[in-house]
Amino acid sequence: MLTVRPAGSVEAPRDLTRLEVAVEVQLRLRERGFLKTSIIDGVWGPRSRIALRDFKAANGLPSTDEWDLPSQTALFGSMSATAPQWYAPPDPATEAEGLYRPFASVMGTTLHPLNPSDANLIQARLSELGYYRYQPEGIWGLVSRSALQDFKAANGLSADDVWDGSVEASLRQARPTPASDTPFGEWSVVGFACSAEMNPRKMVVSAKGIVVGSMICDMQGPLARSSADWSGSVLCHIDGRDIASKISLRVSGQRLVDRSVIGTSTIVPTSFDRCS
Repeated sequence: MLTVRPAGSVEAPRDLTRLEVAVEVQLRLRERGFLKTSIIDGVWGPRSRIALRDFKAANGLPSTDEWDLPSQTALFGSMSATAPQWYAPPDPATEAEGLYRPFASVMGTTLHPLNPSDANLIQARLSELGYYRYQPEGIWGLVSRSALQDFKAANGLSADDVWDGSVEASLRQARPTPASDTPFGEWSVVGFACSAEMNPRKMVVSAKGIVVGSMICDMQGPLARSSADWSGSVLCHIDGRDIASKISLRVSGQRLVDRSVIGTSTIVPTSFDRCS
């Protein structure tokens, strides 16, 4: 279970747990020459932290990766210093000075996903419930966000990756809805292994959408649950066409039966086994 820490109460800048905010900050750090990567993904990991620390040092701010109002003001100001041409960011595996300064928890929470120790706790709880399918490693990345979104969708919260008091309280419940009671995860057509090479009909279900082979369906609203049945509207992309469709999934233990309607065509009910 999660442990409780006293909540902080300091004024904070824009929230780096919001993917769009982190992407905007990364883009600005790259523009100023401190983030040397072509991948801008909103993951606030060691390279982003080093880039922020070195930007701050070059602009007369404390040489730490603390994200505060002065850092935000300097970064998005028109007069901020850029990295010198010779600048090469150090290797995150060997450079930790000034990094991992704690983020203050937001109102109604005691944990902050961008603090590695807190991310570990959240990942461990999501793993215990079956939503996070990896070993906790303390970096709040895209997989963690997706796991949180699935958890929220399954437990009656807004189907997004926002960390707030309602999701922390839900995670702390003794018996929230586990992933095993939902269609979220990977499924294999009965009789086939989960390997994509052996089973092109493998289904991947998340709160964001459903992928089966080359068909990608984006959720147009949250999945609605009625007992063991989950239903919702999706927009499926098939052979260059967009087809409005209805999803109908029944979950019973480790078995899922798909009775969806793609466009106006009801597919033959197909049984899947949950991938381990």
